Amino acid sequence: MHSRKHSTLLGRYAIVKNGKKVHIDAIGRKNILEIKGSFEVEFFDANGVEVGTFRITNEGELFHRRVIDEYQGFGIGKLGFEIVEREAKKKGMDKLWLDLKHKSVLKTVLHAGFKIAPKSVTSLKKILSLPKKGKLPSAKVLIELIEKSKLREKIPLWLNASKTIK
Repeated sequence: MHSRKHSTLLGRYAIVKNGKKVHIDAIGRKNILEIKGSFEVEFFDANGVEVGTFRITNEGELFHRRVIDEYQGFGIGKLGFEIVEREAKKKGMDKLWLDLKHKSVLKTVLHAGFKIAPKSVTSLKKILSLPKKGKLPSAKVLIELIEKSKLREKIPLWLNASKTIK
């Protein structure tokens, strides 16, 4: 396991990568910015190489999320959001929120139960060529529309999403 000062093992997980089982450690620690109450969750492979990072402010903003390219598509992003939510709940947070700039993150957060912020609904409708009036479709339908769309990975308009922690 990768050793980090003031860190806690949050879990050891197995993913299948290129037909082989790969173990990933999730480590939690205070955020490097030393903002009171902020924290980060990092993922390391068996060799101690960091493969993903999630940083959260004390106000519940997920301001940094990254999974390195060779580990994308193996569920680490989804796992990261699950662990962040669990840890935020332990810290007494009641809401998580983030800005969205990438199609893959948009799909992941919709899968994780995040809702598009009211101020971003018009932008998302524009991106997906949906009618201006009326409610957004369900998360499942939105994900299907995103997958079928010709939307590039980098989203052209700024979006925001949030989730109430229960």
